[in-house]
Amino acid sequence: MRSRALVQALATAALAAAGGCRFDAPAYDGTRYACAPPDERCPPGHVCVDGFCASGEGPPGDVDAAPVNTSTMRVEVAYDTSILSDATTQNGAALEFLEMDAAPRRVALVQLDLAGLPADATVVAAELHVTIFDPLESGTFQLFPLTESWSEAGATWDEREPGVPWSGGLSVPTLDANALLGEFAPRVAGDAVAALDAALVQGWLTAPGTNYGFAVVSTSPDGRGGQMRSSEYAAAPAERPYVLVMVAAP
Repeated sequence: MRSRALVQALATAALAAAGGCRFDAPAYDGTRYACAPPDERCPPGHVCVDGFCASGEGPPGDVDAAPVNTSTMRVEVAYDTSILSDATTQNGAALEFLEMDAAPRRVALVQLDLAGLPADATVVAAELHVTIFDPLESGTFQLFPLTESWSEAGATWDEREPGVPWSGGLSVPTLDANALLGEFAPRVAGDAVAALDAALVQGWLTAPGTNYGFAVVSTSPDGRGGQMRSSEYAAAPAERPYVLVMVAAP
């Protein structure tokens, strides 16, 4: 059986190979996990005590030297497309880019393939990696979970699949506006990363039938937007969007 330190080292190496380690919590120093402000996150079954993750099984403040095995896995985008309020019957599944604008409203739809993750794993952290080629000049990009199925080749502003309208009407796809999955504000072209709500990703893993993906919308106060590479981008596959998920095995 591999040591916990070795497992963590392998996970860190995998992140570095994928473009650099960006996860900073829970941190691992080879003997125990550190939990630093502002989020002070710890692995499942542990709490942050005096800067380190305690198991809670011993005396108050007792710190577990090696609390959990973690690994980091790359999750590919299964489907993505853009829908446009100014071209309500147009589908963008074949395009090599995703569009997000505030006026006219343009929304990117993305769904992840979580089949490669262990079904009984706990999601510790997750982050979306994208390549921006048209940066956002004002506002942010917000990610919200979608609450009903859609077809990559058939989704438009009017319909989520041919002949089936979005139940939210024609103004927006049906998303959960109270469950912010992530938010970022890329101001320059190139790589961009958005931290994702681990609990929401966990929900998709635990109940795959609820994984309808997410919408990416622009919050620009002056109608601005931007573009990023889609999963169809052929010239440089490394620039396609993906997600890194850190999981803890039971």
